[in-house]
Amino acid sequence: MSFPRAPICRVADFNPVGPKGSTLGTNQVAFVPMAAVSEDGSMRVAEHKAGSDLSNGYSYFQSGDVLVAKITPCFENNKIAVANIDRDHGFGSTEFHVLRPHDELDARYLAYFLRQDSIRELGQKRMTGSAGQRRVPRQFLEQLEIPLPPLDEQRRIAAILDHADALRHKRREAVAQLGTLRAALLAELLSSLGSEIRFLSLAECISEFRYGTSEKATGTGLPVLRIPNVIGSTIALEDLKYVPLSEKETARLRLQSGDLIFVRTNGNRDYVGRSAVVTSNLGKEMGLTPGDFVYASYLIRGRPETSKVSPVFLQSYLSSADGRRSMLERAKTSAGQFNINVESLSSLPVPVPDLRMQREFATKVITIDIEVQRSRVHERHLGTLFSSLQHRAFRGEL
Repeated sequence: MSFPRAPICRVADFNPVGPKGSTLGTNQVAFVPMAAVSEDGSMRVAEHKAGSDLSNGYSYFQSGDVLVAKITPCFENNKIAVANIDRDHGFGSTEFHVLRPHDELDARYLAYFLRQDSIRELGQKRMTGSAGQRRVPRQFLEQLEIPLPPLDEQRRIAAILDHADALRHKRREAVAQLGTLRAALLAELLSSLGSEIRFLSLAECISEFRYGTSEKATGTGLPVLRIPNVIGSTIALEDLKYVPLSEKETARLRLQSGDLIFVRTNGNRDYVGRSAVVTSNLGKEMGLTPGDFVYASYLIRGRPETSKVSPVFLQSYLSSADGRRSMLERAKTSAGQFNINVESLSSLPVPVPDLRMQREFATKVITIDIEVQRSRVHERHLGTLFSSLQHRAFRGEL
């Protein structure tokens, strides 16, 4: 079944005008910065403010409006959500396009339409502005043609997508809970040591730090790990690139089981210093070994001194709240990018329990990580199915 189509500007108002904050006096309004809109399509009210405390530049919205992040990388990350606020008036980031559906358009249906991969890819191509400040123009969204079945059908489609999306959320929650268990095991180990715990600098725990290759990735050569491959304390091999290297460079940059890989630069401060352990089964499903991989220049390799530390314990501490705090204290910023270098990493203090205790901890964590990997595979499968479902929904095939 094919549906009639219409430009979104015919069935929704863009950036509706509301009262200025100064006219609301002490009345409380909901405030939603960009960080309060999640990449999974949810949002939260970050705080409440008196209207008189707000400048006139903020985006205005009400419950039922659709918020669309217009700036990079938030748009590419799918920060698009239906507003659900606990006050009559809401204000938020100036980097939102606000869409208010007319009576013939369901807000959830509109949000799911805009969250399609194909829409995001089109929007990226239409962005304007300079690097780091590129934005999706309002005209792009206004002229997008949306399929318009009857309102009841829109709500039926949105309900099906709600259900499918809920399954994805549950899988993500399961992965997050496993991560919490990892942190609890580390806290239990360190608390058992009390005041007897000793600290070493990271330089004393690492026999060698080394930056990666700046050679441009091509379609041939050795598989090269990049920033997108370091995810949630693990190495993912989706979207793998390849790089041609000389034998000398290959020997210098080969990975081996037990190496730690650090993200050294990123526009997102929370990603700097993110790390993962190279495991012995890296690339196994592709018929490869860790030694077949090299790594790119935005990563740093650390080779742990295994007579002192377990790589799994070391990485777990560096990913903990205390480890991340120490890491970010050493990060520097330049031209909108956050960076950490070998010198900064080297000075980072690390608690070092007895090696036997570290290895026992590592055995438990590896068991957890295996389950995390399985859950992530399932999550990716659900994501693929959801994208297919979205595609079919807006073609009238549900």
